[in-house]
Amino acid sequence: MTTPAPPTLAQVRQRLQAQGYLDAGLERAIFSADRAVGVLVPTVVAGAVAAATASAAAIAARGAVAPSSGVWLVFLLLAAVELPAAAVFAALLYFATRLLRPPQRPVASASAAGWAAAAAVFGLFSAGARSLPAGAGIPLAIPLAAVGAATFYFTRALRATVLALTLRRQVPEALPRLARGGAAVAVGLFLLLSAAVLRRGPSQSFPALTVESAARSPLVILALDGYRADAVSALLPGAAVSTWRRGPAPPPEIWTTIATGVAPRRHGVFAFERVWLARNISVSPPWGTSWIFRGPLRALGLAGRLPVSAGERRAWAFWEVASRAGVSSVVVGWWASDTVRGAAVAGNSAIAALASSGPEFDAVAAARFRRERERSHPRLAVVYLPGSDISGSGPTAAARALVAEEIRSAVAGKEILWAVFDEGRGGHAGGLAAVAGSPAGPIGPENVAATILARLGLPVARDIGPPAAGLAASPMSFVESYGPRDGGPRAAPSPSGREYLEKLRSLGYLQ
Repeated sequence: MTTPAPPTLAQVRQRLQAQGYLDAGLERAIFSADRAVGVLVPTVVAGAVAAATASAAAIAARGAVAPSSGVWLVFLLLAAVELPAAAVFAALLYFATRLLRPPQRPVASASAAGWAAAAAVFGLFSAGARSLPAGAGIPLAIPLAAVGAATFYFTRALRATVLALTLRRQVPEALPRLARGGAAVAVGLFLLLSAAVLRRGPSQSFPALTVESAARSPLVILALDGYRADAVSALLPGAAVSTWRRGPAPPPEIWTTIATGVAPRRHGVFAFERVWLARNISVSPPWGTSWIFRGPLRALGLAGRLPVSAGERRAWAFWEVASRAGVSSVVVGWWASDTVRGAAVAGNSAIAALASSGPEFDAVAAARFRRERERSHPRLAVVYLPGSDISGSGPTAAARALVAEEIRSAVAGKEILWAVFDEGRGGHAGGLAAVAGSPAGPIGPENVAATILARLGLPVARDIGPPAAGLAASPMSFVESYGPRDGGPRAAPSPSGREYLEKLRSLGYLQ
């Protein structure tokens, strides 16, 4: 008895056409492309477009680009750079189908590849969006629809490519039914998952705040960067010191967490710098794309760096909350700070512009702090002194002198004095020292802002770190949220921005 010969590719094609299993696109990919490259090209293009769409949609959903129309240029440049990466993926897929044993169920393998493609694209979108702070982006339905459309075509193209590469090696006698609509089902499911992961709560405006239990004495906050707990205890003898442990992070991130009472994913400040594109677009790269902006696009002169600023901060700092409630404030030297009505603010860049070393920074900041306090007599006075972190040689002379002055005033009952400290770039701990009073229980960087606001007698938002018991005024009151902070348009490259970056480099913050 002779074994019947397997059907030819033409016979299989005719059978599938008669049964209605082939649409025009799938038929062309499997049977009509003369060479393997013709089978791979649709997947390469669709894959690059889908990946670029996922990242650009994440940026648009979070409002991480200014102006918002710049998202189109972001998409085009990402797609151009990701084309070679997609080509490498397609080449690996081709060689895998040549070297590995052909699957017994080609259609199931192709469907699995399509599901994996959909998961990868929506995973890139979700991870990218979650890596950026929630801002005033476009409605979530629009970026999800764009990602869904791009994923649908990528899924279909990859499925057809896998089938084509498989069937060109082995034509089975009985090809299983080609499931129709599988790509649409995959995209629909991942749309729902992404929407659930990234859903937003109701938007809130800044609430009306009133001072309910005001402390009689001004509150002075000394922010000491580069200090261990023992050094702070030596500077402030007799102060109650409470410490915390933290993970590695640059100073702008650490001190913005302290200022806002929320994690970096909410406040949005992660590093010393961010990215400009085409000289007039500012963008925060989502997860998985930083290498593109800092690598190929920068090498081509299409991207560059912008210094950290308040423009990227999406949460209110404690002095901004205080000033909006009518509490007069002075703030000197803090990272990512900006002018605000009711407060005299000299940001980190303003102080750094006048200093060339750690001791000089502390000296300039201390002098500015004294001058502003003498002029306005604020109820909240804050100064950031990073000289020890910059120089790595212990407390500077300016810091020692200012601390001594404030201790004398606190002991005399003229002010309430707290020191918030951190070990700096080389450490993993920080804490709070109070000349009078002591925190009851543990305290972390996300508790400082609420503790300061509660001490000033202001309502504390429930969605920031709770105040540390023992230091806050009593009784305390609460509001649900202060709402999101709109940082406003991000700055384009400017001489002052370049000078600030150079200053950060000369101070040892940037390589």
